[in-house]
Amino acid sequence: MPKKRPIPKRVQVASSIKVSNPNLTMTQAMRATGQYSEHECKDRALQMAVRRHCKDITLAERPPTFIAHPTGTVASSLTPPSISQSSTTDNLSWNKSTSINTSAFNPSESHETRKKIRNSKLPPGAKEIRKTSSQTQQHRVNTKKRNNVKTKALKEATLLYKAERAKMQKGEKYKGAGKIAEAVNENYKTSISGRTIMRYVENGMAGQSPLKMGPDGGVPRDVFKLLLTAFKTFVQIKQINGETNCNTTNLLSQRINKTMNNISTTSRLLQRLLRESAIDFKATVSDLVKEQRIRWTTFNNLNCWFDDWEENLVKLGFGMRVPGDNGVLKVHVPDNQKARILNLDETAITLDGSKSRRGGRPSMSFVDGGLPAIGLAASKTSQSTTMITGSNALGEVIPPHFQFSTNAKSEDRERIRLETVKYLKGIRGKFGYDNDQIFPCTLGLNEKGGMD
Repeated sequence: MPKKRPIPKRVQVASSIKVSNPNLTMTQAMRATGQYSEHECKDRALQMAVRRHCKDITLAERPPTFIAHPTGTVASSLTPPSISQSSTTDNLSWNKSTSINTSAFNPSESHETRKKIRNSKLPPGAKEIRKTSSQTQQHRVNTKKRNNVKTKALKEATLLYKAERAKMQKGEKYKGAGKIAEAVNENYKTSISGRTIMRYVENGMAGQSPLKMGPDGGVPRDVFKLLLTAFKTFVQIKQINGETNCNTTNLLSQRINKTMNNISTTSRLLQRLLRESAIDFKATVSDLVKEQRIRWTTFNNLNCWFDDWEENLVKLGFGMRVPGDNGVLKVHVPDNQKARILNLDETAITLDGSKSRRGGRPSMSFVDGGLPAIGLAASKTSQSTTMITGSNALGEVIPPHFQFSTNAKSEDRERIRLETVKYLKGIRGKFGYDNDQIFPCTLGLNEKGGMD
């Protein structure tokens, strides 16, 4: 058996940093050693060498323990394995006095920040393509289908090669792994190599699914399978109950992390579940709203809007141009003018807890295409009230206006209970006056209780 090559010192240092700080990326861990160049930190082969040694270090650690946390709902929690600093360094033969460049990485750097940095490195003239939520989900579906085809092809190829090896041992005529790979790739439109087929058969993995690439996700396979089943069931139940507003990305990510005892504070675990369940779900939101938002929120449009806003502030007398710190003129709005700039919006008020919405844009949610789209929960009282409020630029609250629904067909027959007015308090503010005033709340009535 060939002798195992000695592990380079810088690989040992990078592996120790990665094991001790699991939230770091492999690039950050290698950069922290100060022994890799920026180009080497991004080299996939060098990263894989560090990743393999990290796996060797953690093999001796104890397996994860499962702790049941009885709450209002039955849930299982996962406690990640604790990594002992002393045991990690004892297994390594590197100099403890080696200096670590801690300024080379930022542990608090989020996945979204790294993604923005990666997307910003585009060649000159290239434009970043922003996908809608439906396009992103469709990409997950395509990837999952390709992986399923590759899995089926590899299983068939390894079983065929195993049968051919049995013929070889009997001295009969047989096909090599290369010939089998060509036939299977032609049938499934894949690119499996003969060497891969040989390796799987030699390791006793004929007929098994391909190994996952990359580092371990931190969740055992059986636990992840149960979590995936629970995730699918939760989304489907919420859809049947008409509570698709609970199936948004933010709420699902928070619920999953809490279920798994907060082993992650990001949406990475949710992204894994979405990849595995991509074929079962689709992302839906108003196509018109999505298209309008994506097409309008460009740099030119936003820049034009704020430039026009400054011009209108000066032209209408709300502000004036004054020299800034660097000598460039900027728009200054005094406090007495800020009280005249208002920002208001409307919202729906229901008595039964249903989340009817008015104004704004709907959030993206995941639904099962095989189940009926129930939509949002409707108000069981058949009554809906609209409230309009906001504030001015000075921070003063605008007196709210309530629009109630009524069945009256004329203004003479409109009625409202006096108890309602009892709890409507006044709002103190200036709103353009010289002194503070008390402004009362206002009321209105129409058929639907809205502002249409």
